[in-house]
Amino acid sequence: MNDYFSDRENGPRARTEQVISPAVWAGLVATVQALINSGAFGLRFPERCPDGQAVCGCDTDALAASVIAEMPGLAWPLETMCRVEDGFLSQREPFAPDTLLIMDFIEFIYASVAKPIPGKYHDFFSHHHLTFDQQSGQEEFRSTVNRIFSRNGVAFEMLSTGRIVRVLPPVLGEDLKRKFFGLETGPSITCWMSVGQNSLTGILWYGARPWSACGMGGSGSNLLLTPATRRDLSRSFSMPPPQSHHSVHDWRKRPQN
Repeated sequence: MNDYFSDRENGPRARTEQVISPAVWAGLVATVQALINSGAFGLRFPERCPDGQAVCGCDTDALAASVIAEMPGLAWPLETMCRVEDGFLSQREPFAPDTLLIMDFIEFIYASVAKPIPGKYHDFFSHHHLTFDQQSGQEEFRSTVNRIFSRNGVAFEMLSTGRIVRVLPPVLGEDLKRKFFGLETGPSITCWMSVGQNSLTGILWYGARPWSACGMGGSGSNLLLTPATRRDLSRSFSMPPPQSHHSVHDWRKRPQN
């Protein structure tokens, strides 16, 4: 389900979270575990039927070995809890790995998943022989990941290519409005931005009027950036409004054309 009641009533949540929380990670792990149980990784990591070598599931040992080799630092089985020591006491708390490692893992899963299609039932071994639809499996996984991101305000999106990109929210949250623009009420602020290899291009709108390209000199401006600067801008929305442009409050006072 992609269209929940609260989204229809209030609109989508602002996509401002730059770090994957333990709750989001737990949801992603549950999704991957369900795919393992269904045999959805059997195309890349097949478990073979002893009678005829047809694919009947997923070789979880091969999957685990591949994850550990390609994702250094990611534990398998996937961990969603960790033990925290506090003096003589210890307790288990929700846990999430580093966000960049999670993004790598999600892209790995996309490349490996395929929708299993049950075929002949093998009575002796009590399993189905499987064929696979990779395109459908990848699209279903992408839809699930993007729904989890959207529902939790995560500022990432998985493209149809399986690559994950950072996104700016279509409507900035009220906290961002107050923090960066000094607004309590008024028209919504929306923005479009594209982060290139060495440049960042964007248009920021206040209500129905174009304002500035997130502090970089006018609508649709393009500014050459160093990799470090581009990364910092991609991760935050803290660029102040340019002094050479009208402020947000000035737009309120200007006559409508």
